[in-house]
Amino acid sequence: MKNRLQQFLSLCLVCSMTLLNAACKKDDKASPAEQAKVTGISIALTSAQKGRQDVSVEFSDLNGLSGKTSPNTITLDANTSYTGTLILEDANQTPVSNVTTEYDASFHVTNASVTFSKNGQEIQVETTTATSGSAGTVHVELRQNGQTQQVSFPIMVRD
Repeated sequence: MKNRLQQFLSLCLVCSMTLLNAACKKDDKASPAEQAKVTGISIALTSAQKGRQDVSVEFSDLNGLSGKTSPNTITLDANTSYTGTLILEDANQTPVSNVTTEYDASFHVTNASVTFSKNGQEIQVETTTATSGSAGTVHVELRQNGQTQQVSFPIMVRD
């Protein structure tokens, strides 16, 4: 009887230690709720060419930007080179958090003779059309931990 009691207590001790160890393990993967949520995007472009206008556009939505199209148009001058920055923010954090470095961004342009590229944190933009009124869309694709979000901006190219 004493032997059975010792076996039972040993088994309880092993089970308790196993449960305690499992409960204390740190989860290395951030849950989707803990990951940054992009609620604001800013694109600022500067042209070094004399007589050309700089461009700045922002879009925000506290519910997140994924799958949305900004009502704000990016208006670019034809035959112009721009350099600039992309800033991503999470306004659901207090204070508002700049989450730009947490995402890998890429750009895809449709229906316009405009090229967006990224070199580190800098954006390069080239317009190659001289046709006034050329229009299209730039899709900004944001990747983080295997998940992709996309936000789009209308583009207008002017002479």
